[in-house]
Amino acid sequence: MDRIIHIIIDSYMVGLPIVLTYLAYSMRQSKKARAKNSCATMLLLRVQLMQYHDKATNRGHISQNELQTFLDMKNVYNALGGNCFVEQLSNEIKMLPIKN
Repeated sequence: MDRIIHIIIDSYMVGLPIVLTYLAYSMRQSKKARAKNSCATMLLLRVQLMQYHDKATNRGHISQNELQTFLDMKNVYNALGGNCFVEQLSNEIKMLPIKN
């Protein structure tokens, strides 16, 4: 019985570092993937925000739904670490008259 307990403890002592190393590696890879996804999402949001801005400013007005969508996208963009470029677009788009 003591021999079995010794084998279990030895296996645990050898296996635990391997499992922990794998988990740490896996977590680092997952973090890198999330960072890439966040960056890609932010870039797509920036393009969409610029398109909303250009469309509305060329038209000379914005609808309430477009404005709300723009502001929602801007909030997500900022939460992902976006820069102040979108803030300028937001200020310009808020100055437009709202027409439905």
